[in-house]
Amino acid sequence: MFLLVFSCLQPLAVMAGGGKTPKMQTIAMFGVGISFTDSVVYETEIQVLDSVWVNPSRNFLEDRSLYSLQLQYFMEHQGVKNAVCTVLFNKKESSLKSKWEKIRKRHTQSEAQRFKIVPLTEFRFKPEEYRPIIIHEDGE
Repeated sequence: MFLLVFSCLQPLAVMAGGGKTPKMQTIAMFGVGISFTDSVVYETEIQVLDSVWVNPSRNFLEDRSLYSLQLQYFMEHQGVKNAVCTVLFNKKESSLKSKWEKIRKRHTQSEAQRFKIVPLTEFRFKPEEYRPIIIHEDGE
């Protein structure tokens, strides 16, 4: 029975971790928050973080949702409720800048939305501590 359960969970653990241990790296990142209640799009300035965890096999930012939550908590503290937030990142700041400009251009041209850049003096991402997902054999 144990071997059956282990053989079923093994692929899930590999898929969740991408098969390789995440490595601490320096990346550039920015966030976008959209408030549908007042039609405002918020975009942070590009920030360089020097100690984030990235899965090297998939180039995936670990704990990405926690960075989105940082932006969401900031926006809630500013009075913006129920914002949908996401983060974009790249190892090369120059590559990320083109995405940043594309989003800015799309939303500044829209007459249905207002656009606001969140300056570094108001908001900065903080590196999150990576915590791997551990699956216990006894279901804990």
